[in-house]
Amino acid sequence: MLGLLLFLVHCVAGQIRLHQPINLTTQEFSISALVNILTASPSSQNSCAETLISLLTTEIGSANFFNLLLLSGKRINDLGDYHRCKKSESSRYFVMGLHFTDIDFARIGFCLPNNCTVAELSHYKQPTADLLGLIMGRTIEAKNVYVEAVEKVNGGVGFGLTWGLVGLLVVVAVAMTVMEVKGCFAEEKVAGSGVMKAMCCFSFPKNLGEFLKSSRHMDSNFAVFNGIRFLLMAWIMLCNTYSEELLTPSLNRAEWLQMLLTQFKYAFLKSGSVALDALFMISGFFAASTFYLLFSDKAARTPRTFLASYLYHYLRLLPITACAILLMVFVAPALRDFAFSPYLKTVPETCSKSWFLTLLFAGNFQDFENICLNWSWFLMLDMQFYILAPFLVLPFVRSKLLGKFILLALGFASIVTTAIIYAYYNLHISFAKDFDVNYFTVYYIKPYCRIVPYLMGIFLYMMYKDSKTDGSTLEKFSGFIRRGGKYLLWLIGLILMFVSLMLIHFFDNNPKSWGTGLATFHELAFRPLFVIGLILLLYPSLIGYGKFLVSTFGHPILNPFGKLTYSAYMIHFMVLYVTLVHGRVSHFTTETYIFFAFFTTVSITYAISFILSMLIETPVVNLLRLSLKRDTEKKDSIEGEEEITAENSKEELLLKK
Repeated sequence: MLGLLLFLVHCVAGQIRLHQPINLTTQEFSISALVNILTASPSSQNSCAETLISLLTTEIGSANFFNLLLLSGKRINDLGDYHRCKKSESSRYFVMGLHFTDIDFARIGFCLPNNCTVAELSHYKQPTADLLGLIMGRTIEAKNVYVEAVEKVNGGVGFGLTWGLVGLLVVVAVAMTVMEVKGCFAEEKVAGSGVMKAMCCFSFPKNLGEFLKSSRHMDSNFAVFNGIRFLLMAWIMLCNTYSEELLTPSLNRAEWLQMLLTQFKYAFLKSGSVALDALFMISGFFAASTFYLLFSDKAARTPRTFLASYLYHYLRLLPITACAILLMVFVAPALRDFAFSPYLKTVPETCSKSWFLTLLFAGNFQDFENICLNWSWFLMLDMQFYILAPFLVLPFVRSKLLGKFILLALGFASIVTTAIIYAYYNLHISFAKDFDVNYFTVYYIKPYCRIVPYLMGIFLYMMYKDSKTDGSTLEKFSGFIRRGGKYLLWLIGLILMFVSLMLIHFFDNNPKSWGTGLATFHELAFRPLFVIGLILLLYPSLIGYGKFLVSTFGHPILNPFGKLTYSAYMIHFMVLYVTLVHGRVSHFTTETYIFFAFFTTVSITYAISFILSMLIETPVVNLLRLSLKRDTEKKDSIEGEEEITAENSKEELLLKK
């Protein structure tokens, strides 16, 4: 906004005060009037003001001053021309704006003389706040105004090392692919050669075939989760696209936010949190199936087997998390639009202190703002729940009644803990318009508050096993489902999911009006309701009476997308930051604009996730499998030799006798 820039010039050049409201809807301003204002009360103690006055008092300087105006923003959320401003050695680029408030967020870019400093401009926060208040029709405090000099961020040595590592992986993948094509990895050539087998793990054709292969589920009906995972991940990306759009230079942000708050058709855009709970439920289901098989096989029930299972899950999450840290710390800040990112400026410092906690998936036990890549809390909880899973499945193997009782007791304890924390800290906030760090630190990212959906996933697997047991209650109930009861379960499930979305919508409009008791009840109810509804939708398919859902969501084409769930979750935030959040062009937010932003986010996210899977995740998992296989073969070989030796000794002893 040109008027705001001129007002800033007024404040810098002299101690100008607002005596009456100024109409800033027009972009025209008399340069002669500006000269009169600036020269009326000059400040000899402000070098920035002196430079501006000198520009205005000379013929050549006036042209330079107009150039500064052209390169600066002309309205709220107009950031001007950053790159042209930075190309000039005589100018420096600044951003002045508002921190988050309950409904408004604004910023504007200024191209000023290069001797201007943040300290000089910061003296005029109060008059700037007064002006913004006049424009927006509300009271704005000076503490909500910020001024910062935007500088191009260089990635440094880490930038080169990161791209060097990526280049090395690409070279290795290409080399191994060439060897694969030439037949160097034929079975007769790699037999007995550990090095050749390890090199084969980086072959692109081999990894691609493994990637496209259908998941090896013990029940083909479990394939329904592939499509469900993809839909849930797409839902999460859509919700984040809408929410992050509110941080862009949108010219109608306030109106768009008001629509999100008041119109029910946008309720699903505020409820992406339940999609994460649904993913926890699915993770709990597969963790239960994994450990149930291990506990059922006495030969496999060894500490080494469980450590291998933990290691396998950890190495599925570790590569993508490490890549995300490298990209966000060293690569992303060096991209041109990231110079405008308030968050990215804190990433290097935050990750330098807590990167190891993120890689250990334990960072969620510290304050939310101190987490290296704070959205990685989802993977941290997933790993922590997976570590706990065998201790919840083992009682079920021993006694089904005991297993169910432990799950119910632990779920009840989590609900009570959540209620106490939520009420004590008065955490009822609106997801659409509020951001409370305390909400995330003490509640949202804590395992003891978010474990209930995971327990429901384990319980769902127990129900599945019961349905396969002759004479059990659920086995008899399967007949009712087969005769048409599945339609009733689907209807009830859809109703529960709809009620969950309604609770989120009406609560999010005005959470403070609910009171502590109702707000706490809402927080305890809407997540389990949605997950229970999803379970009722999926249960008939899992036991073989929902072929339509299995054939639709379990289609082989959706299998690769299901495998990329973790990668897509970590990558999509970075894609949003690059393509949407820190854009510099002011625009009007529309549904069409959001759709194309969402489509772009999904496409780029899964493309990058696929590349990282081929270069890092799949090779690492293949190496782990190879290592475990070699250890097993070695162990079997040693045991076989011991048996032969013992048998020979026995024969020799008999001959001597």
